[in-house]
Amino acid sequence: MSRSTGALCVAVGFAALLLLGAASDAAAQSSGKDPFEGTWVLNPALSWQFRGEQNKYEIIRISVEDGVQTYRVQSMGARSNVDSQSGYSSKYNDDEWVHYQNYIPGNFRDQELLTIWVDDRTHYRIARTRSTGEARYILMRRMEEDLQTYSATLLTVDGEITLIRVFERCDEPCEPPEEYLPRQ
Repeated sequence: MSRSTGALCVAVGFAALLLLGAASDAAAQSSGKDPFEGTWVLNPALSWQFRGEQNKYEIIRISVEDGVQTYRVQSMGARSNVDSQSGYSSKYNDDEWVHYQNYIPGNFRDQELLTIWVDDRTHYRIARTRSTGEARYILMRRMEEDLQTYSATLLTVDGEITLIRVFERCDEPCEPPEEYLPRQ
């Protein structure tokens, strides 16, 4: 698929998601607590990484207030010894792009995104390069019926799935595996 065709596919997909999200916005506000709220831990045994290597660990904390999703991730890459922390706060179905930030000083992330609420168990994150506006990826988060597990599937602008990560609800305090905690 050519780069322009891929970009067009992402643009059409994005427009469709915005329409779906806008149509369901009223339902989102009347349905109560967002099932994605809470703390989640990556289950590497159930996850697939088609490009690169799986993170050593990943912990995600999601809160939602007045339709604004605050998403924080703590992780360590496969070849890293540094605990990485990043996140964003984004109003569901809004057309304002928000910065997806790294919270480590000096580690800039050139990415911004929108979040789309489709239904109680389905969210999309659409990302682009902040400095150029070029499309980056679409990520679908899909919650299982038991509300204890969700999968995150990342699709490139060329339609390639690069990862499917499975996250399980984690009671606080939810910490990285002991072998990755700083030594005292």
